[in-house]
Amino acid sequence: MATRDPFLPWKHAQRVWTGRGFEVVVALDDRTGVADTLKVSEFADQVVRWTSDGHAEDAFGYISMCSGEFAFLLADDEEPSPLCWEFATHPPFQARFGIPVIPYVTKMDKTWAGDYGVQERLVWKKSWRWIKRRLPDGSLTTFEGHSEGAQQVTIKDNPGAVIWHYLLDAPLEEREEKARRYARIDQSSVDYHRVRLLWEEHPELLQDIPERLRAQLPEGVKVEGRDRVHASRSAVGDAHGQLGDRDAHR
Repeated sequence: MATRDPFLPWKHAQRVWTGRGFEVVVALDDRTGVADTLKVSEFADQVVRWTSDGHAEDAFGYISMCSGEFAFLLADDEEPSPLCWEFATHPPFQARFGIPVIPYVTKMDKTWAGDYGVQERLVWKKSWRWIKRRLPDGSLTTFEGHSEGAQQVTIKDNPGAVIWHYLLDAPLEEREEKARRYARIDQSSVDYHRVRLLWEEHPELLQDIPERLRAQLPEGVKVEGRDRVHASRSAVGDAHGQLGDRDAHR
C-alpha cells in the first residue's frame, strides 16, 4: 500500500491491514508525520519511506518487497469487499486480475459513476512491470500508465469481488487540490479531474448500490437502517468459475 497520513478519519487503512493474514508492505510518503510513521510500523511487516510526485504509481516498484508470488495493490482510501478478500487469498492461476474499483460516498450511501473502472490490482509478480505513459509535451509519467506481465483477466458477471474507494469522503478542499495536482501532472484540464473527484458538482452521477453489491460492503461501513448479508463461500466459487480474458483498464 502506498500512503500518506493513513489514519485520517475518512481512510480505513488500519482496518485493511489487520486480521486478514496478509503480509503488509507499506510505501509511506515521506511527508507523513513522525507519530503516524511510528504507528504504521505497528501494523506493517515492512515499511519503506519514499518521495511522492503527487500520485501512488511511483511506489509500484516496491512490490518487489512483497515475499509472496502475488501482490494485492491497495490505496489507503480503499477497502476490498469480503468476496474480493477471498479471491485475493486464493488466486486461481498466475495472472494480472482486473478488479472493479467503485467510488463510494458513505454519507450519501451512493456509488459514483464519475470515476468507475476496472483496475489491475491482484498481480502475479513475475515479469510484472509498470510502463510510463507519454504526455503531450513528450515527457513520461508513471501516473495512470499501464502494466506488462502475465495474462490480464477480469471476472465475467462479477458477483461482488470489488474494491470500495472512499476518496470522495475526503474534505472538499483536499479533492479540489488533488484535481489541480492531477491536471498539472498529466497536462490535462482541471475540469476533467473535478468531474472525477467532486461529486457535489455532479449529483446526477450518484447511483444507488445494487443489492448484490450492498451485501459486499465491508463490515466497518455503517449504513443506517440497513443490514448487510455476508457473502457465502459458494459465491467465491462462482467468481473463480467466471473468469474471462477481457482487458482490465484504468
